[in-house]
Amino acid sequence: MNKLTLLLATLLLIGALALGSAYLVMSSKAPEFTDTVAESPKKLVPDSTAHQLTGHSQRGIVNTSRITIPEHPDTKQAPHKTGKLPGIFRGDWGETPVYAANDRVNFEGAAYLSLLDDNQNQPPSLSPAYWLIVKTVALKNAEDCLLTGPDAHLDTCDFSRENSLKDRDLQGADLSQARLGGDLGAANLNGANLSGAAVIGSLLIGPDTQMDHANLSGLQSDGNNPLIAEAATMNKVNFSNANLYGAKLKAATLTGANLTGATLTSADMRASHMEGADLSKTDITYARLSGASFTGATLNKADLSEANLSKANFSTANLHDANLSGTNLAETNLSGADLSGVNLTDAQGTDSTLLDSDTHFTAAICPDGVVVDGRQATTCLGHGF
Repeated sequence: MNKLTLLLATLLLIGALALGSAYLVMSSKAPEFTDTVAESPKKLVPDSTAHQLTGHSQRGIVNTSRITIPEHPDTKQAPHKTGKLPGIFRGDWGETPVYAANDRVNFEGAAYLSLLDDNQNQPPSLSPAYWLIVKTVALKNAEDCLLTGPDAHLDTCDFSRENSLKDRDLQGADLSQARLGGDLGAANLNGANLSGAAVIGSLLIGPDTQMDHANLSGLQSDGNNPLIAEAATMNKVNFSNANLYGAKLKAATLTGANLTGATLTSADMRASHMEGADLSKTDITYARLSGASFTGATLNKADLSEANLSKANFSTANLHDANLSGTNLAETNLSGADLSGVNLTDAQGTDSTLLDSDTHFTAAICPDGVVVDGRQATTCLGHGF
């Protein structure tokens, strides 16, 4: 074997040994893991929020898919408030009165609801433990409330200053959610919109005030901030869902008026004229209605318990399902009235109540507690009357 042949053989042997070593190294390498751990769902935030969280100021730098905000289990969305304001309206907040839970006051252009009893000298805007804000109303500037004439837009204006609306011509004007007070005198408010307005101090509607067809639905007043409308004429006025607690309506004329759902607790309605008025579901408990006329009026499901109805005229009135328990019915005229389903338990003075053959007692509860079932009792005559 010559030298050239020996050299080639040596090179071939070295190459074979190198390939074998490489194969052994590669076959002994650990395998790679291919399983992945599933990530929990993430709440993504927009770039602008991500920048705030990370400190970056330029949009697009942060990958928002990598940023999460944990969902807090106790997070609750504030309820949406609609409809009639809650609570018992007590006028403007004052330092002296002692408020009870559920009393509502006005303070600095907002309505607040008392959260506690014995709530005194706690400014609503500074005392969240005592007061809950339920509505904010931005009052107009004073100069915007000086407009006069028909169809003026005076909503949310403050007219609680004494006599600020006296004798003004505001026929058809918008005074919704306004603050009212003082003597209206000969003001013309025929057809005006005063819905949601609040009486501050007292509101005096006199015989010369024109209020026909006015809208006072949802009006807020009470015994401390009363509506005084003695001998006033308010034909077809809308007092639906109004708070007229302790209102003074003696000899007032409200023929064809709408008082559905209104509160007239302890109101003085003596000798008033309510012919054809709608008082369905109205609270008239403890009110004085002696000598008043409700001829043809609708009082179905109204609560007149403990009211004084002596000498009042309810002829042809609809009192279906009304509550007349504990009322004074001395010389009350119920001729032709629909008393079906009415509760007359413990009514007083019924021996002088005026009835006729058209008075309906179907399903009524008589003054002595007997129920008119159509079999054992077909009328309340002889059962308290």
